[in-house]
Amino acid sequence: MICVFLLKDFLSYHIIDPIIVKLPTRKQIKATHKGIVKITDKLFLQDVLCIPNFTYNLISISKLTSNCNL
Repeated sequence: MICVFLLKDFLSYHIIDPIIVKLPTRKQIKATHKGIVKITDKLFLQDVLCIPNFTYNLISISKLTSNCNL
């Protein structure tokens, strides 16, 4: 799943070998942590990446909905 959140938003996380994330601006930045983020009482995201000092939370909607049954 391609999601990037601030470390303070994680329920739990662990340090990972850095992963390069390409931004729409073509800038590349390193994610250094991975964990679980609670969106609502019933929605938890797993394998969420954290990029230190990044200002915004990002979610790939296509990845988020790829396992949904409508």
